[in-house]
Amino acid sequence: MRDANNIQWKRLSVEAAAIVASILLAFAIDAWWEEQQDRRAEGEVLRRLHEEFTWNRDQIGARGTQSRVQVASVEMFELLDAHKDRNEPLVIQNKLINEMTITPTVDPATPVLDG
Repeated sequence: MRDANNIQWKRLSVEAAAIVASILLAFAIDAWWEEQQDRRAEGEVLRRLHEEFTWNRDQIGARGTQSRVQVASVEMFELLDAHKDRNEPLVIQNKLINEMTITPTVDPATPVLDG
């Protein structure tokens, strides 16, 4: 009778501690793994954003219209300034007027940023 009531507390405590430690270790490994997955996903999004911004920047710079507009505007104002005291009509080429009135626009594609 006495053997049935004799509980080995030391062995039971060691087993309980081992179970708790293994559960805590599993939680730590799971949290570490999830953080690694988040870092990989974050890196991929940052890489795609960099590509998107670079492409949009290149699209803005590729237009080259700003310098054409400035040159045409200077040329137009020089013509107007030289002709301001005359009473005769001023003839200006349509190409010059068109280049002066161009509005350079870019429609940036931002699917990654929008997401």
